[in-house]
Amino acid sequence: MGLTEKVVGTWHVVLWSNNFFITVLSDLDVQIDKLGANQPLADQKTLYEWLRDPPDLRCPQLTVLSPDNSTKFEFAYTVEPGTKAKSIINTWQTHPDGTIKWILTPQLSAHICPTIVEAELVVLRQIDSFPQCDNIIVLLRGDLSPVRVDAVRDYLESTRSSLSMNGLLRTQCDVM
Repeated sequence: MGLTEKVVGTWHVVLWSNNFFITVLSDLDVQIDKLGANQPLADQKTLYEWLRDPPDLRCPQLTVLSPDNSTKFEFAYTVEPGTKAKSIINTWQTHPDGTIKWILTPQLSAHICPTIVEAELVVLRQIDSFPQCDNIIVLLRGDLSPVRVDAVRDYLESTRSSLSMNGLLRTQCDVM
């Protein structure tokens, strides 16, 4: 089974780097709100967007629809307070070198590289971040117990895959 086949399906996002959360995901949350309100997406952030607190994202899930080189994905989560459900559907492009262009909105994308791909675990690194490959996203399916999530985080930290200044944050979800 190739890389693209292994990532097809629904995954729980259980860990992400702090910098990925406060940059990419905070921007995504603002842009989903703008798209929902039928407002244009600007090339630059407003002062409010720069200064606002990051959202309290809960139960994030990523669904990749097919193993095609260009397929659709859905990224869904809820936001506290009020558990407002949000999601975005857009394009997931797998390049010949195995990297993936994750197009979140017309103004926001992340170039990622799968570094660990197993049947129930995928670790993605953001290539277009600074420093390069410092941002990590961990996807799990199957056993979502805190013990398993901690074991993955401990392994990544022991291999110095996660720097202390950009630590791995556990996502929150009552069902995990």
